[in-house]
Amino acid sequence: MPTGYTAGIIDGKITTFEEFATICTRAFGATIHMRDESLETPYEPRTPSEFYVNSLQSLRENLERVKSMSDDVIVLEFEEKIQNEINYHSREIASSTIKIDRLNAILEGVRSWIPPSEDHESFKAFMNEQIEITIKSELGPSYHMKKVETLRKDIQKGVDPAEKKNEMILDLEQRIADKCRDLELEIERCKKSNEWMDAFFRSIR
Repeated sequence: MPTGYTAGIIDGKITTFEEFATICTRAFGATIHMRDESLETPYEPRTPSEFYVNSLQSLRENLERVKSMSDDVIVLEFEEKIQNEINYHSREIASSTIKIDRLNAILEGVRSWIPPSEDHESFKAFMNEQIEITIKSELGPSYHMKKVETLRKDIQKGVDPAEKKNEMILDLEQRIADKCRDLELEIERCKKSNEWMDAFFRSIR
């Protein structure tokens, strides 16, 4: 049975070694940027992903915005952020209570079930384990209640606008530096991929 790479040989679309070898380059990292393209799509040199460039642009714009923020806006954004987090955890308190109650109800049924044979004992243990693991992995109401309590203290304590602004600027500057490094690495990856493909093409011509 032909593979995706040899199917073209079978149906006559690939008739030379050069064509076959070029198709096979798609299995290697040098053409990872074309992973979603058809094998028949002609090779295009790899260029840096717009994700890195766009992310960097967005971070730089945000840094300029923060630098020009007034104290009132900083306090307002801080309070809105905290309130949004409080609202989220408040919703989760009710939601997690329902989830835990549902799991415990089924767990009670599992524990009271009498296996019809010794062969069914491991099945009961398995069901019990699955529910207990799920309960442990759930962030129960107490977790969200503690988060709400901490956040309410934060909002009561308030924020020093100058300190908060400096903190935000430092954070954004660090993220910009990290993203610049990411972009440099992406450019280097593209360079190496294109060099690999250039060497390949020279070798078959």
